[in-house]
Amino acid sequence: MPENCALYLSTRLAPSPSLMQSLAPGAELSAFRPPPGENCAPIELEWPDVHVRINRMDRGSAGLAQHLEGFQGYAWKLAGQEMDARVHELLERIARTHHVLGIIIEPGFDDGGKVWALVRGLASAHGGLVFWNSSILDPQLRYYLASTGGHDPAAELPVLPSALERKARSEARLQAMGVPFVTHLPAVPGDEEAVLRNGRDVALRAAALMVVAFRGEGMEQARAVSILREVGMWDAASPKEQAFLMEMHPQKQELVNFRWRYEALWVMPWALGHVDLGPPTVICDVPKAAGLIRELGLREMVGAAKLRALSEILDELDFTYRCHWAVVDARVNDKEAPGGVDPGVVYERHYALNWLTVHGRAEWDDVSTDT
Repeated sequence: MPENCALYLSTRLAPSPSLMQSLAPGAELSAFRPPPGENCAPIELEWPDVHVRINRMDRGSAGLAQHLEGFQGYAWKLAGQEMDARVHELLERIARTHHVLGIIIEPGFDDGGKVWALVRGLASAHGGLVFWNSSILDPQLRYYLASTGGHDPAAELPVLPSALERKARSEARLQAMGVPFVTHLPAVPGDEEAVLRNGRDVALRAAALMVVAFRGEGMEQARAVSILREVGMWDAASPKEQAFLMEMHPQKQELVNFRWRYEALWVMPWALGHVDLGPPTVICDVPKAAGLIRELGLREMVGAAKLRALSEILDELDFTYRCHWAVVDARVNDKEAPGGVDPGVVYERHYALNWLTVHGRAEWDDVSTDT
């Protein structure tokens, strides 16, 4: 009987045939055309004693999102439906999957370990989890969650070098500010893994945030609604934002909450390269943010939108994530926020950056800021 395993890879780029060949010395490699309507072509590797077929799904595949949801549900079941840091990190990691490789081995795994070497090499190079024997393994083939519900204490989720280097830079920055941190807080996605919203969507989000913040500050309801409708951008506002903008008499706390959206708004022109973000110790320059968007013009800003470098955005995400942990830890322990960090500023920035980097694939109203 053939044996099977699957790899859940977090990198945007799929493994190349040349990498597979280098990980499978002595094998003959055959790459095929994608099936009709698909963009993922199967690859086969043939040794004298074992045959491997690798099928792939990626984010362009119609069934990937549903498949990943099912895999998260299976992992949750393996964990006994009990949430802890390890399980939470695993579920988030599964959500970041860009490619699923389904591997069929005939007649089965060879005694010499050639196929396992291939699996381990692909997982290590592409931030992969291995699903085998009804269990979830790390790239070193240690049981992260076994079918029995247990795990190997040494098993770790894959972290790419770019993510570890960024984490170290963030910790040095926090140390210089006098902000405490914990080394076990996970790294954010590496350069090879992360995806960003497109520039147009970021500019549209800036427009919506500007208007809801204006309304939170007291702008007349009809005027706030008309700003977006007159430029054809009403749909840029999220469902919750639209509901707020349509309210004639919002609750006081609603007004306060949406007024804070200026801090999330500030992230958007920063991501588009128009302003410096600055440390999260003071509130943003509200007149500058509003004036900049007015000066650019909503339509013009959307039409010319271009994001700054991915690495810069990830640097700020990683730093803000750790800053937010410090703020939450201080609040839980009834202490002042450390290093002069403003809790409201850092929360709004974390929210905006998580949306910008498609954290959990959530849309604006459903973004999480777990620390």
